[in-house]
Amino acid sequence: MRSTPPLRDRELVGMLADEPELLAIADAFVETQREKHRRIRPLRGWKPLVLVAAIIVSLAGAGVGIAAGVGAFQSPAMYTAGQVQDAFASEGIQLQDVTPSNYNGALVMLDGRPAHAVYVYVEIRSCKCALLPPISNADNTHHGNVDVLYDPSETAAVDAALAKLN
Repeated sequence: MRSTPPLRDRELVGMLADEPELLAIADAFVETQREKHRRIRPLRGWKPLVLVAAIIVSLAGAGVGIAAGVGAFQSPAMYTAGQVQDAFASEGIQLQDVTPSNYNGALVMLDGRPAHAVYVYVEIRSCKCALLPPISNADNTHHGNVDVLYDPSETAAVDAALAKLN
């Protein structure tokens, strides 16, 4: 019986479908291990799949922050774009909706620039969106279905605004 490489396993790919960063990490890890095993011994059986699954669980459990980006971590709390805009406005940060029309209601993008280096993603429904960070060297935080990228100088205002969403 021929073994299926871990990232060609439909169940594993399905589990990681909403987390492209973890999928990329797992894929890269499997590739490096595959080359290492070719030099040492042939790749066999279910052990590589278990290894990849263990790594993914470790990354997800111990370092959710490693997988920065939209949808990397979700709690049950769901907020509307209006609630997020109101919370940030109460801290003096006006967020403008800059969502491209091709996101079809899956994701709302809110931008506080140029006055404030704050960029917010509000995930309305599951979105397999590949997004580049709009702010370089930004800190990133997650709160429910809200992901915030911000300049470290905005930390206090971002924390206060997110606390108002509770």
